Amino acid sequence: MDIYSLTSKVVILGNTYVGKSCIVHRQSKNQFSIYSEPTIGAAYSNIPININNNTVNLQVWDTAGQERYKSLAPMYYRGASVALIVYDITSRESFEGAKSWISEIKRTSNINIFFLVGNKCDLYNTRTVTLQEAESYSYTNNIYFIETSARSGYNINNLFKIVAEKISENIDKDKKENMKIDEFILKDLKNKNNSKFTFCSIDFCSII
Repeated sequence: MDIYSLTSKVVILGNTYVGKSCIVHRQSKNQFSIYSEPTIGAAYSNIPININNNTVNLQVWDTAGQERYKSLAPMYYRGASVALIVYDITSRESFEGAKSWISEIKRTSNINIFFLVGNKCDLYNTRTVTLQEAESYSYTNNIYFIETSARSGYNINNLFKIVAEKISENIDKDKKENMKIDEFILKDLKNKNNSKFTFCSIDFCSII
């Protein structure tokens, strides 16, 4: 039985043909197809991940990479907790596109967990974006980085597991911060009113 279950919105963005949908299909269905139709608008998948007997339900929005759908992207990443920005390691254009997406989302949203995902690492012999370059960019911009292969499945499970772990850590951190704030409020009110208090929850308290 789960200790708790939480749900979080995850958005996947990047240029067309970088393998965004293939990553989702590999994780959710353990399937891969070389011939995949481009996403129109966005596609939704629910991906549950078990973390220490707790379930993190990832509501994954896989957005279209075509330029004509770019204006719709804010509608899909609004309210998201995590952004996965995907590029193709054999395409420098897609890497530059990924950097552009990260800049835009940081500027226009409240998302604070970013993953730069270098897909198609099975094609390492034809890569144009080095591992060191992507790592350096990620470190400089304080975002997570991982290379994957939807074709072979390499690092796909790890990617979604790490995403769920970071979401869980963020929730725990927020709870601790709220508890600290509530404890401060309780102490402050007690000093002012010299009253007896009962701490009901991390969300509110009541004076007896």
